[in-house]
Amino acid sequence: MGGSESLLTGLNTLDKFAWVGAFSSGGIPEEFDKDFPKLDAKANSQLKLLWIACGVDDRLLELNRKLRSWLDAKGVHKVDVETPGAHTWMVWRRNLVVFTGLLFR
Repeated sequence: MGGSESLLTGLNTLDKFAWVGAFSSGGIPEEFDKDFPKLDAKANSQLKLLWIACGVDDRLLELNRKLRSWLDAKGVHKVDVETPGAHTWMVWRRNLVVFTGLLFR
């Protein structure tokens, strides 16, 4: 549950985290308003990077898409990434290379 933990921890404590990366997030219900009660467009001033990535063959792709749509409706800026592959280390590894490169700009 690394991706959902990153989202739940990072997006609910923006005073401590400005870079949040979620890879194939699962484990969060679709009640996003309940899980992220204070999240809105004001978060953009605190977030340096919100990265949400998922493989197109991942069973969690639809949940990730719903979360990204909800974030759009809230006006929260993010980077959407869909890559070939499923819920596997190789998908996360490819995304990690790009994500970490953005952290140190």
